[in-house]
Amino acid sequence: MVLMDNLGDRIREAAAEVDGLKRLAELIDVPRRSLGNWLTGTQPKPEHLQKIADVTGVQLHWLITGEGPKKEDPISKAMQRLLKLSENPGGLTNEELADLNQEKFGAAMQKFRGLQEDEVPPYVAPNTGLNIALLQRLSDLVQAVFQECKQSAPPRAITAEAGNLYNELLQMVVDIHDEEVVEALLPVLRARFKKRLDEAAARPGSGKRSA
Repeated sequence: MVLMDNLGDRIREAAAEVDGLKRLAELIDVPRRSLGNWLTGTQPKPEHLQKIADVTGVQLHWLITGEGPKKEDPISKAMQRLLKLSENPGGLTNEELADLNQEKFGAAMQKFRGLQEDEVPPYVAPNTGLNIALLQRLSDLVQAVFQECKQSAPPRAITAEAGNLYNELLQMVVDIHDEEVVEALLPVLRARFKKRLDEAAARPGSGKRSA
């Protein structure tokens, strides 16, 4: 991976989103010294750059290259991707889709994609097993949002909120292991969770607390 100049400056900017370099090092689980080395020219691993982007909410492309927006509106970006994924290529109305049985609709979709019926792959049930990596990523997201809202939370609260977000995702997707759909929804979940924290903190007499 080729990194442009001033990566260290962009890491500093990203760290400011979570209250500084020390906190960023904690969130991405690396020694503060390693983070300091990245600021002075040592190239971090790609997975560390991804973690920085995840916990701070900055765009990975901006972090690596310095190009494009530092942040992107989470709702509009996610909706654009979801609309693209769920578009109806056949131009059928909802009523027409309802009238088609599963076999005919499947054949129509395959013809649209230019496939022969004998090339249609067998149906594979979605993988519904627990996605441990996603759950850990949601925990990092929750911790970062708490920090961004300048609220503290015990580990059990972070775990609980991550579990809540995971359950929200389960209600929104067919396959929790579909990375493209999940990736599109993560910014939406992050924005909703932050809004809940902000609203809870703004309630009279509530103080700063978890949503």
